[in-house]
Amino acid sequence: MHAMPVMYVSRSFCGCLLVHINFVFSTI
Repeated sequence: MHAMPVMYVSRSFCGCLLVHINFVFSTI
């Protein structure tokens, strides 16, 4: 079964968003 749980996908997506936001704010 290769189906990913929705919570895992949303969690990883939020993590990526946080990382990108941190990077943007650190470059300002």
